Amino acid sequence: MLKLGKTQNCKILREKDFGVFVGNEGEEGILLPIRQVPKGKGVGDEISVFVYKDSKDRLIATTRKPYIEVGEIGKLRVSDVNDIGAFMDIGLEKDILLPHREMRYALKKDMEVEVYLYIDKTERLAATMYTKKREDAKHISQEEVNTSRYEKCGEQIEHILEEKFDGHI
Repeated sequence: MLKLGKTQNCKILREKDFGVFVGNEGEEGILLPIRQVPKGKGVGDEISVFVYKDSKDRLIATTRKPYIEVGEIGKLRVSDVNDIGAFMDIGLEKDILLPHREMRYALKKDMEVEVYLYIDKTERLAATMYTKKREDAKHISQEEVNTSRYEKCGEQIEHILEEKFDGHI
């Protein structure tokens, strides 16, 4: 079964006029629209796809690479803000919702903010500015790590450590 919010390798299971269905042997498959199918690829060929939900809440595959995947933290641009939240450009045809309750502060169009991508309780991809991993992180001490500054809290500066965890320096 292909996983929502992840890039994964699978096979082209069958072809239709409007696209191909991708998945693993014995599965029904997920639609990869015809405009996304690489030239020369056909039934039985392996392909790498990212899975998300379309505007009608159906699983759909794309060969485009998103800026971040489920469980990752990254800096995304705000493409729009409305009554339900901010829409973040993830590099796909469809933007991802950052609900107001998941914002640390008010956002405006074209701002870039650090977010964590997750699957919400309605089984849709969503973003949060509360970027702490949802599980305990091992203590990182005296190790060299990649960081990205995202907020100053008093005398401490919060960083994203290894694009996975919040941290203080």
